[in-house]
Amino acid sequence: MDLHRLFDVHAVALVGASERSPLARQIYEELTAIGFHGKLLPVNPKYRSVFGLPCFPDVAALPGETDAAILLVPRNQVLGILTACADRKIGAITVLTSGFSEMDAEGKQLQQEMTRLAQERDLLICGPNCFGYLAVYQRFSSSIVYRVCPLRQGNVAGVVQSGGLLNQLDSHARGSVVNSVTSARREVDLSTQIPIAS
Repeated sequence: MDLHRLFDVHAVALVGASERSPLARQIYEELTAIGFHGKLLPVNPKYRSVFGLPCFPDVAALPGETDAAILLVPRNQVLGILTACADRKIGAITVLTSGFSEMDAEGKQLQQEMTRLAQERDLLICGPNCFGYLAVYQRFSSSIVYRVCPLRQGNVAGVVQSGGLLNQLDSHARGSVVNSVTSARREVDLSTQIPIAS
């Protein structure tokens, strides 16, 4: 599994972007704080612009090549958006949405479908129901870790399954020297073992 797709990001779609969404704003502020030099592409059919940036109605309407996507949508929209991402060759996707295997039988079924889709369409999925990941060296983040806990570039990487552990990092690692931090959480496709092995 090629993890470079996670970290080598030049254009990222923020699907479900809205200035009314606290999490969407936090992701926007995170990318600004970490110094992301690529393009942020908000996606939401309700708006023409979000955070002063052009907003696209759907993934299919995105211009040019897009490397990654961050999903902030209800769980019943996730599979369709993952399929659209696969069609656009967007291979690295963070699903922050909750309500899957931890919720009920329907959520468990949806998560199984996500796993199948990831395998069939060669998608690298972080999540669902996770805190995303950050790569200090590449100046990219699909999380909110860096905004609340600035980290210096170094040669240490961290992989956590628990959001609680990532919160502890927020509290205690301020200013620490790291390269990347990944929260796999429900582990549809990207499990904690894969980054360690890589």
